Amino acid sequence: VIEPPDNVMKAARRLNLGRMFMERRLYDMAGPEFEKAVELDPDNAEAHAELGAFHVRAGELEKARAELDRAIELNPDSARTRFAMASLYRSADETEKAVTELEGILEADPTDRRAIRELGAVYEDAGDIDKAIEYYRKALSLTFADEPRPE
Repeated sequence: VIEPPDNVMKAARRLNLGRMFMERRLYDMAGPEFEKAVELDPDNAEAHAELGAFHVRAGELEKARAELDRAIELNPDSARTRFAMASLYRSADETEKAVTELEGILEADPTDRRAIRELGAVYEDAGDIDKAIEYYRKALSLTFADEPRPE
């Protein structure tokens, strides 16, 4: 068994730690972990995507764009990166670009509830309430599709 290089292993640990901090809403602790992961493994698309998503959340859109552009360069098919890019576009009021990214995710997986919900939010922000409701209803129907119906 071939072990990955030490820097790749350390970057993966930092990436996972940053994700854990994000899940626990410890945002001030997550950012440095993502930055360290990128520093340790500059070719890690996931690390760039997480750092980009972190910057979107912090409102640092230019930093986010640079990280997400690099993540896409490294892995153009990543749904996580496309979702983060859609969030960036939504934050920058670039509705058409956000819709394009989210529709791209749905082309690959038409049941991606997160992308469907986000499309609803994008359309709501844009003032297209009918379209927003359409996507919210679709997300709800997928969410409850597996639950048994009362008799």
